Amino acid sequence: MVTPFDRPRSDGTFEDERVFYVKDNPRCSYVNNAYTLDAFEVVSSQGKRVFAPVEPGISFFDRMDQLDLFKLHLPYIWRTPPDMDTLFLPAINRPMPPLTVLSGLVETDWYANPVNLVIRIPPDKQEIHVAVGYPVAQAIFVKRSDRRPTLKVIASHARGARDLRSALAEWYEHRAQERSAYKVLARSHHGRIQMENPSGPIS
Repeated sequence: MVTPFDRPRSDGTFEDERVFYVKDNPRCSYVNNAYTLDAFEVVSSQGKRVFAPVEPGISFFDRMDQLDLFKLHLPYIWRTPPDMDTLFLPAINRPMPPLTVLSGLVETDWYANPVNLVIRIPPDKQEIHVAVGYPVAQAIFVKRSDRRPTLKVIASHARGARDLRSALAEWYEHRAQERSAYKVLARSHHGRIQMENPSGPIS
């Protein structure tokens, strides 16, 4: 498939001559930039019929202010428990091609359509080739009720603030004795190691 990156000039040529290309993969029912999903029977007032959904692999925006974006479609439906959303992000702490994946939150507990990722077209006429299995994005599950957490700033003289300062002083003491203090304390909190006196020097 050949698709120009940007809009044509009046003479029909393009400032950016790069093209998108995709490779057929019949094993995944992916041919001619389209996934053919499993067929199923649909019952309606007009009777029964067999429906085989077709989902594109990549697609493009028509609006003039979105010509620098394209969609990478995921050929499956995400279904999460009630009140659980899916936050799609660029791959975190993972090598990835120079593609900018725009973050998006999808209510996957009810959304009955394959999800797509919105990606910004690489600048500077870079050539990019993405192989099967290459990490492009990451999904994190988020409770909808956590979207608007309640934040509270406590007064410096409050008991909670005093407890935090005490914990901070204890942390600096641990850190002065052992550079791996965080790892030791984390493992002790998760029960992986036993500390003789967690509130005193690290053993």
